[in-house]
Amino acid sequence: MVNFEYNPITHTYTLNGQILKSVTSFLPYEPKGKISQEVLKQARDNGSNKHFEIELFIKKGVIETDLQKAFSQWYKKILSSYGKILLCETAFFMKISDTYIGGKPDYFFEKGILVDFKSGLSAGIDYFQKQLGAYSMLLEQNGYRVKKTIILTPSNSKKLKLKVIEIKPDKQGFIELVKKWEKENGV
Repeated sequence: MVNFEYNPITHTYTLNGQILKSVTSFLPYEPKGKISQEVLKQARDNGSNKHFEIELFIKKGVIETDLQKAFSQWYKKILSSYGKILLCETAFFMKISDTYIGGKPDYFFEKGILVDFKSGLSAGIDYFQKQLGAYSMLLEQNGYRVKKTIILTPSNSKKLKLKVIEIKPDKQGFIELVKKWEKENGV
């Protein structure tokens, strides 16, 4: 029997008691300029809090924050073309080459649309393409068909609105990162 778990406190995935590498652990992120670990931690925490706000709207209908209001308005607009949300922050694992990998795609809609929420875009397009490529493979290895991948991010306007950026997933690029890591680590 397969025992797969995600620990939201430590952000770790385990499969039959073994800790898995996460999708994002393979992705090279090189911020512009020198940024302290404390600033990076604050950015991660901010992103986690924003994801939690959206999750509260999706799972419980909570609309209290500007982000929840913006997400609610966006969701009403796209409901007919994307369908309902099938998966919200659902953890999966997959195997690429000889490595098991865990990940949590943000939102997957019934018409095959994978949406990843980003509170900022500093990681760059290459990072997002590989991340969405990996999330697409996670979903596909678990029986879902991904037709389109997008990033949803707050716009820079006075009133909070969400901007949609369609991203072409780079599955092969992610696979190459995994194989490079395996070679460097003797896997």
